[in-house]
This record gives sequence, structure tokens and C-alpha cells, in this order.
Amino acid sequence: MTGPKVFLHRTVTPYVGQSAIIAAVTVLLAFVAIMKAQWGLLWAVGLIWVLFALYVIFSGLKYRIFWNEEGLTMSASGGADRRISFDEITEVRRETAKTDEFLSQARPFRRLVVLGPRRDPDTRIDISLRHFRASDIDRLMTEIRARRPDLTLPKWERPATP
Repeated sequence: MTGPKVFLHRTVTPYVGQSAIIAAVTVLLAFVAIMKAQWGLLWAVGLIWVLFALYVIFSGLKYRIFWNEEGLTMSASGGADRRISFDEITEVRRETAKTDEFLSQARPFRRLVVLGPRRDPDTRIDISLRHFRASDIDRLMTEIRARRPDLTLPKWERPATP
């Protein structure tokens, strides 16, 4: 893709709940370590935070959505970039993950889905409603609407911010 890229900016929203749970476990383990003089538990706390940081860095930060004058691109860990030109977009819809998708966490729970040519099932771009700023998603939808006035775009609610 040529031309300047416009990226959707990330939010911390998807990681707040996980961080709160890990913080609670940290406090509990620290309390038990102090009360029982089991200082080895403090190593477990450090390990939990390191594993969480690696998860965020190696998975979460690789998930990016951007566009330019040609089309839209999704980059995510574990797969090749997915690109859909504006001319190839066949549908944009709002979805919520089904049970099997929720448990596997392979796709965002609440998302806008941009579908490409129906003959190619791999041309699907998932735009998380929690990972990216709502104002940036609005800008992207405005761009799609300007380039494809023939499409019906979904109404979507901005997720509540913590």
C-alpha cells in the first residue's frame, strides 16, 4: 500500500480488568508471604507480572488497523497482514463474539467487521471496539462512507470507558 497510513490509536481499556485481577492476586500473595514468611511467593508475583507484560507486548501491541488511499489493513500476531481495498468492501457489520470465539480469544469480543470479496474468506478485518479510540473508529467509518456511499454502515455504540 502506498501513501501515508492513518492508524487507529490504542486504548488501555482491554487490559484494565486483567491488570486489576493481577493486582488483587499480587496483594493477596504479598499478604500471605508476609504473614507466613514465605518469601518465595513474591517471586511468583514477579513472574505473573512478567508473563502479563509479555502477553501485552507480543500479542496486544501487534494488533493494528490502518488505512490509506487504497484500502484498509489489519496486522495481528500469528498471521499475515489482511488487506481490503475500499473498492472490494462488500459489507461492514457489528458483531459480538460467540461462545467459542470468546473462549479462544482469537477475535475481539465486540467488533466491527469489514468484509472483503465473498470468494475469499480470509479477507475479513476485525476492528475491536475496546482496543481502539472511538474517535478514530468514527474517522475510519467516515472514510469508508465517503469512498463507498453504496454501503450501509452499522450503528455502533461507543464502549464505556473505565
